[in-house]
Amino acid sequence: MFTSDQLGPLSPVNFLRWGILHAVAAGVPQNTIVLLLLFPLIVTLIAAARHLFGLRGFGIFTPAVIAVAFLSTGLTLGLGLFLGTLVIAAVSRAATRWLRLQYLPRLSLLILFISVGILAAFLLVPAAPLVNVGIFPILLLILLTEIFISAEISHGVRFALRITVETLFLAVISYLIMDLKIIQSWVLFHPEATIISLLSANILLGKFTGLRLLEYWRFRELLRK
Repeated sequence: MFTSDQLGPLSPVNFLRWGILHAVAAGVPQNTIVLLLLFPLIVTLIAAARHLFGLRGFGIFTPAVIAVAFLSTGLTLGLGLFLGTLVIAAVSRAATRWLRLQYLPRLSLLILFISVGILAAFLLVPAAPLVNVGIFPILLLILLTEIFISAEISHGVRFALRITVETLFLAVISYLIMDLKIIQSWVLFHPEATIISLLSANILLGKFTGLRLLEYWRFRELLRK
């Protein structure tokens, strides 16, 4: 963390760093500030992946939030938790199909089974890494399971699996970027440059109107003609 002597006098080029310094001194966790600066960065990268490359995923917010969950759980445990909740949801949905419930009660019932399954994991394997995981990362991963189930009901299994894989891919890439110490240090020591860069990048990204990279592949036969 920088000091007031390193910052120099307060000016338009370092006012955010002065604000961060006072916030940390007042008790705001440094990790929280870093995360607030990193989150717009990964959202911008996810938007670029969708706008330039054609990776859809479940919007731009869901992959970013899952990446934050992975920061808390670790990548391996986070993926394991998600796959576990997905398996529980799939088995539960198949087992309760005969009840012919309406959408919202059925979804609530599936989340009940997922919660019970995760609770069973805590009770049966108390020494597992799960004991160090907070409730909010688990709830975020359950959120993705809910979105997957909704997509499966609305558009079919194949569509839901493809979008889920794209979402996890974006989340993993975002996690790897957020977990880099050099990136964390950069946004903390250069918050003004970070915000201006992201502002400019999003404006330029919003002006792009060409074909996405995957669309070149999808329409390759037409483009050859």
